[in-house]
Amino acid sequence: KHSMLIKGIERCKPIDDTYLLLGKAYYQRQDYSDALSVFNYIIHTHTNGNVWPDAHVWIAETELQLDRIENAEENLEIVRQHIANTKKDAYKQHWEATFAQLLIKQKEYEQASIYLTELLQHKWMKKDFKTRIHFILAQVQQISDNKTDAAVNYTKVLKRNPEYEMVFNATINLALCAKDI
Repeated sequence: KHSMLIKGIERCKPIDDTYLLLGKAYYQRQDYSDALSVFNYIIHTHTNGNVWPDAHVWIAETELQLDRIENAEENLEIVRQHIANTKKDAYKQHWEATFAQLLIKQKEYEQASIYLTELLQHKWMKKDFKTRIHFILAQVQQISDNKTDAAVNYTKVLKRNPEYEMVFNATINLALCAKDI
């Protein structure tokens, strides 16, 4: 409503962030078709904006939820070089997490564990997100029959004092790993 798109250039600086937030809200509401339309709108109209790569990654994440793996892979490849050259750590974290999710969907667990391990190397990461990455990495390692490393990561999850459901599942999976070691 308050967009000032004049000759292909957005004059209202926060409008692309607002569209991205709107797309994320549709995604969280599991209204994937509306989320895709908002993210596609960002890509086609706000090419000079700072949210263009993030919109591509959100499209890939939405496509993964719809089991359109090829489309998700295409969108991740489009921004791979841009993400590698950017200084924004949040873009890299989101891209690596989504790419690991793609690899898990394709059942390429060894590659996914490499990306998840790289993701844990980032300095500035929210505590809950880092705990979740440790938990997912432990699950991937458990599926790959790497029970020792999975047990180490489940222990890290428990030390980070997460919410009850994650503590419960980590404890059960740690016991299953210990049984097989």
